[in-house]
Amino acid sequence: MSVEDYYQFAKSLICYLGEENVSTCIFSDGYKRSFDFIKRNIQKMNLTTTEAQEIFKLSNSYESNQFSKFNSLENCACIIGENDEKLFNLIHSCMMADIFIIGSEQRMIPKILSNYSDIKRPPVIFLLYKNRSLSSIMKTHFQDLLLDYRQVTLIPVNVYNYQINDLVSKVIDKINII
Repeated sequence: MSVEDYYQFAKSLICYLGEENVSTCIFSDGYKRSFDFIKRNIQKMNLTTTEAQEIFKLSNSYESNQFSKFNSLENCACIIGENDEKLFNLIHSCMMADIFIIGSEQRMIPKILSNYSDIKRPPVIFLLYKNRSLSSIMKTHFQDLLLDYRQVTLIPVNVYNYQINDLVSKVIDKINII
């Protein structure tokens, strides 16, 4: 799942709900770990000097370039990178948020919600996927983690084919945004 996939869906959802009605936090561990791995193993990659220099140059700005588009969304904060404070912010947000947008590879947020979400105020999760079997995604995220027991509403979204108004209509009755 690309940052652009998340951005396009989040933008559609936020604009449909009204930017003034929601605040948004974007969390990502970012790309530092990936670039660090590449840098450590660059000798094994048989790259030209120019290609290696381009990777080092790209590593300095890739995260900010990828996530800067979220700055155009009103009431949106980006928390990118891995450190204790950012992890604490993520956990706190998991306890407070009504709506989550996650990718099919995401595991931490569903695990947190399966153990600690408020059954009296269960969240809604938009589970973005592409090029994967919906049944395996639902089994992993819903049945295996017992999110159904926690009364979490899980809405799978194929990023290649969705109607935002249909998705939002499933949510409006469950939470009081509009």
